[in-house]
Amino acid sequence: MTVASKPPMGARDTVSPSLPEVLGLVPRPAVELRRSSRGIVERPPTLYAKSVRQAFPNNATVIADVLRSLTSEPRSSRPPTLPPATSPPGQRIAAKPAGAAQPSASTPPARNSPIRIRHHHSTTERLSMHRRQLLALSVLAPFALVACTGKDGGDGAATGSTRNFSYSPEGYGGLTIELDRSAERIAADFYSAAGLAQYGITPVAVFGFGQNESPGKSFDSSGVEVVGTDMELDIEALAVAEPDILVAYGNEKGDGWTWWDDKVKNQVTELVEFVPVKLGDQTPDQMFAQYAAIAKALGKDTETGEIADQRKAYEDARKRVRDVAKKKGRLTVLLANFSSEMNYTSKSSGIADMLSEDGITLVGPESSDDSSWAEVSWEKMSDYPADVLLVHDASADYEDNPVYTSLPAVKAGQLGTWDDKRAYTYEGYAEWLGELADVIDGAKEIVEK
Repeated sequence: MTVASKPPMGARDTVSPSLPEVLGLVPRPAVELRRSSRGIVERPPTLYAKSVRQAFPNNATVIADVLRSLTSEPRSSRPPTLPPATSPPGQRIAAKPAGAAQPSASTPPARNSPIRIRHHHSTTERLSMHRRQLLALSVLAPFALVACTGKDGGDGAATGSTRNFSYSPEGYGGLTIELDRSAERIAADFYSAAGLAQYGITPVAVFGFGQNESPGKSFDSSGVEVVGTDMELDIEALAVAEPDILVAYGNEKGDGWTWWDDKVKNQVTELVEFVPVKLGDQTPDQMFAQYAAIAKALGKDTETGEIADQRKAYEDARKRVRDVAKKKGRLTVLLANFSSEMNYTSKSSGIADMLSEDGITLVGPESSDDSSWAEVSWEKMSDYPADVLLVHDASADYEDNPVYTSLPAVKAGQLGTWDDKRAYTYEGYAEWLGELADVIDGAKEIVEK
């Protein structure tokens, strides 16, 4: 019979003894010093209650009692520490990020939404809480190991990747994210959750933009904890999810979500290693490649099986667009995002670059150097006629505008859709490109060149 080695003993926190402590069952876990992107930091080794419950399916009540007794708030001999006056208990602290924007570097700006975070505990208090949780699990760890051992004394079969996580994202100047263990629990923004889901990766927590749009609808979110939507983030809920890494659209340095300010970024990266996905100036192919690289670093097969079939369908759809564009010759296309007051067109976003590469002639005004979008008032829309008009999925309050109904493509019914905020999945893009090929194939030249 295999028995777990006894963890090193040490001084306990100054708290009133709980039942397991009275029985002398609770050693203090060792604390690791490990190197990360933030330097050498102190971090307790990670254990999860889930594995313990799996080992003791018939003793859930006993386990729950032990966990509650050790993971509840400490009954400290010290006077209670009151929260700052600016953060009364239960109130969310609003931290407005600099330069808040829509969930795409190439998308026109939307309303600024404050990031709201729940954070009632200091870093020291959180570390102490984590230690108490680990103490609870250390009570059960030796028994869990015995329960997972076969009758012949051999160890049970391991599941998942056992190699340490290491990933060097493209476009971030040699940045490498490394763990001294495999990354089993993933947190992600909705876009990255969708991009990774096609490789069989299910996050433990999600946040950010896109919950009710293409990204949030592109993966099964059953059992996934939503720790924030849009620019709202619940840091306590994120901490409870205990992710090993957090994958999301990265800022310029790659050390935080692109819409976090430094305060929020620092609070999150105290809890979890951040894995950036570069967004600006990226074509769909480049986005697909980034998610494939992350999936590979997580030990997933990125070359065969269902994902290979989906990639082939996407490549076939692009080939059809190229064939149709070549057949139609000088047919022009306008990418537009309409609203009641101001419109936006694009010739240099990631999707625009892909369509141009496939032989489609895009028209419209030039954008500024710091944006993929050009603003076009309704009075100026008629200055950019096109044979085919692709209307952004986020367009609103435009159908009855007389300028819109007078556009040549609208009169001819040569209309299609597009969305630069579409989830980066091969299946979703293959479907859209097929629809686009149908629109272009059925269109005629109606605008004088």
